[in-house]
Amino acid sequence: TVIKHYEGTHVHNELIIENLAWAISQGIEVLPRIPVIPDFNDSLDDAKGIAALLNQVGAKKVQLLPFIQFGENKYHLLGKTYSYENVKALHPEDLTDYQRIFLDVGMIAFSNLLKIPYTQKALAEQFLCQGFFNLFLSMN
Repeated sequence: TVIKHYEGTHVHNELIIENLAWAISQGIEVLPRIPVIPDFNDSLDDAKGIAALLNQVGAKKVQLLPFIQFGENKYHLLGKTYSYENVKALHPEDLTDYQRIFLDVGMIAFSNLLKIPYTQKALAEQFLCQGFFNLFLSMN
């Protein structure tokens, strides 16, 4: 995941991982958000690597963000080539097997509107997160 992160962002992630581990060790609640991008990090092996890394640093939950095409128009407006132009968007239900890998290592893993059996606590947390998000959107 270190190499893949650099390939996609041109930024090394060692410091990011160190800061994440430090924040968790200090009792700070963090929510890693993982964009799941077709042909980049959408394989189940990718999920296993990310889940292992997050589990190693002590993360308890993760939000999976299915790939969407919202950025395409910005590239066109800037006159740039959008390399994901013909890539189909993912939906939360496309991430069921991907999500299962995180659940199997004991993490709470969710994607907006993804419906998979959770513990009641995890379901309540997802409901509260979505309620807060919806409240935030309605205020803007």
